[in-house]
Amino acid sequence: MELLIDTNVLYYLSGVSVINDIDINKLEYELSNYELLISKWSLVEIISNNEMSEQQKESILKYIVNKKINIIPIIGTTMFNYMPLNLDDIIYSPHKVKIINSITEDKKKCETEFMSCYIKSFICIFSMALYYQMEAKGEINKGHFMFLTQSFIMSNNDFIISKTAEYINIFYLNKNETLFKSEIDGFIYTLLYANIVIFIGVKHGYLHEVFPDVKIVTLESGEIELSDIILSSNIAKELLQKLGGEDIKNIVNKLGATNIRKSMSDYITVIGSQMPKGVCKFILAVMEKMLSERMKITKNDIIDAFLLDNYPQIQLFTFDSRFQKIIKIFDEQYFNFIVTLQNKCK
Repeated sequence: MELLIDTNVLYYLSGVSVINDIDINKLEYELSNYELLISKWSLVEIISNNEMSEQQKESILKYIVNKKINIIPIIGTTMFNYMPLNLDDIIYSPHKVKIINSITEDKKKCETEFMSCYIKSFICIFSMALYYQMEAKGEINKGHFMFLTQSFIMSNNDFIISKTAEYINIFYLNKNETLFKSEIDGFIYTLLYANIVIFIGVKHGYLHEVFPDVKIVTLESGEIELSDIILSSNIAKELLQKLGGEDIKNIVNKLGATNIRKSMSDYITVIGSQMPKGVCKFILAVMEKMLSERMKITKNDIIDAFLLDNYPQIQLFTFDSRFQKIIKIFDEQYFNFIVTLQNKCK
């Protein structure tokens, strides 16, 4: 039976990390019953890890070579095709630094793609949840609201991608995960402000009075472009309050799990169909955990999402308890296998 081991398992097997409640001898014995695989995504994660020394990276790569662990390709992108599958060509290459830099830059592009999908998903789901809260008043047409939300997201797609890339580049410079999360959260709140304000303005027919500098192409064309001045959380917040609204954080807290879960099916219609199926399902799983356990998405979720999207038919094994919770939503049988195998290694 094939078994795809996650990067954290590989770190432990190669001696780079320690897991206190796992017995290395038991782990090696249990894994000897399987044909071990690793994804090229794991190689990307290892090689681009800026918190590891070159010696540690080399130890992991040599472990893969010595144990003859098979490397399976990335599906759905040709971005990393230049990476040699013969790891000696990386370990001993005179161009190793150039290879590592190229891999890191391409990983940043993948992270930008995923995080921008997450941001657009967040806007869509919470905007539609807001609709369900307002629905009882009977004043708002669902089709109109969904169209406006989709227009807002797609018209600002390039802006969302460029800002996300900026935040990711800053993270690679300062390695501050807390700051990165704060910037992403702030950006999401700002976009939510803008979407709600625009909807209120369109609904009441005075959008140009509120935003005289905004370039607006008719709603029928599906284009709504924002000027930079709107994408300031303070201005957006003031405008929302001026129109009788309230702080978006309070709105989100008041939406309730029922409305948010109802909006998840709308999310597939509005934007989810444009993303890889596994990535879309991963984001919905995280959203579900946000409701039940206040879970937040992290930058490390990106590789996890691609693993689940690329290899749905291969059993995965990971020590990451957060990832295990997501896997349980994807496939409870896979989850039970992981827990059983992990318990045998204690």
